Formats: sequence, C-alpha cells, structure tokens
Amino acid sequence: MKLVNQTDVNKRPLVLVSATAVGYYGTSETQSFDEQSPPGNDFLAERSPLEGN
Repeated sequence: MKLVNQTDVNKRPLVLVSATAVGYYGTSETQSFDEQSPPGNDFLAERSPLEGN
C-alpha cells in the first residue's frame, strides 16, 4: 500500500488485488505443515510464486 499511496493519483491502478498464503499447504485437522510440505491443490496454491521452488 505504501507504493500505491506514493504513486501519482492519476496513475494509480483502478483495482488492487491482494491474497495471502493462507491455505498454500492445504488444510487438515490432524496434520501439521511446514516449509518442506508440498503445496495444496486449490486455486491460490496452484498460482503461488512458491510453487515448484
């Protein structure tokens, strides 16, 4: 947001899309996840820049 706020008001994007990594590793009531866990298979996990790293 800092960058958007610093941008000339006439050059700001009309839309700002934001997403978090919540759910990147999937969901489970019995399993825990860490950075070594594979990504989930939902919409956001499949589009994350972390995928394949």
